[in-house]
Amino acid sequence: MRYIDYYERALYNHILSSQQTSPITLIPFFRLHDSRYTLYFGQSAPDEWQQKQQELAQKAQMEAKLMAQTLDSVQPGEQQPESDHFFKASKSEAGINGNRHWRHAQDWFSYQLDAKGEPQPILRLTYFGLDAGRRFDIWINDKRLAEVTLPADKGPTFYNVDYPIPADMLSDSTVPFRVKFVAKPGSIAGGLYEVRLLKSEPTSTQ
Repeated sequence: MRYIDYYERALYNHILSSQQTSPITLIPFFRLHDSRYTLYFGQSAPDEWQQKQQELAQKAQMEAKLMAQTLDSVQPGEQQPESDHFFKASKSEAGINGNRHWRHAQDWFSYQLDAKGEPQPILRLTYFGLDAGRRFDIWINDKRLAEVTLPADKGPTFYNVDYPIPADMLSDSTVPFRVKFVAKPGSIAGGLYEVRLLKSEPTSTQ
């Protein structure tokens, strides 16, 4: 790495990869104030590079498949996504675990979701394993979808659970509905790390 223009403080760097064999010019952040930008440099040993590329490609493929199956989604604990889904609550709290936002409630909280005409969508919820033993009900409009007791065998990991929504719970699947999480007496509803509504053939829950 070396300076190529002292006045502009530009740097010349030669980075090798299977896709990038030409030099890359790096410029200071202040020169990007009116531009879109992104910067990410991964690194690995040459013999590990192909495996890493395959893993990244597989991850991107899985994410694309999930997005294609997604009808609607909410990130609990984040202001704009919750506002967009008409968040309501009583005795509810939000926070961050690592780099993931969550929400739970001693009473209840709810969101409005749009099935976009899917007659039997699937509600996918993301939990954290150390919230074991929490008990709550999931309601779709005024009908109870499930009674939940979070299991004790997950450990400190995030995991997904799918809840199929029967067609008779949605009188009109083209009209947004409300999903509500209601704590059992003396317990807590959640925490939820993601609320996702899927078409009726979900991807893996892992």
